[in-house]
Amino acid sequence: RNRRKVNQMRMAGRHEQITGSVEWAMGKVKVVVDVLKRLHCPSEEALVVGDSETDLCAAEMNNVAFLLRCTPFNQDLQKRFQGSSFESLSY
Repeated sequence: RNRRKVNQMRMAGRHEQITGSVEWAMGKVKVVVDVLKRLHCPSEEALVVGDSETDLCAAEMNNVAFLLRCTPFNQDLQKRFQGSSFESLSY
């Protein structure tokens, strides 16, 4: 499902790792650490795309840039977050 969205954005081949619900159970902070280590990727070259406080926290705790996906369910976060954001995966 996540890969289909990436392909729709014409980003196929531009990503290294997409995480989903299985990894969420491990804890999002640990997921970011694991992906960075597995890909030998410095945190300054990574980007976490997310739509929740826990996604933002995982990015911040690992010194990784964050891109907020705005949804009707995260309007409080949208008001507080000062970084870049987007609303739709469609183009």
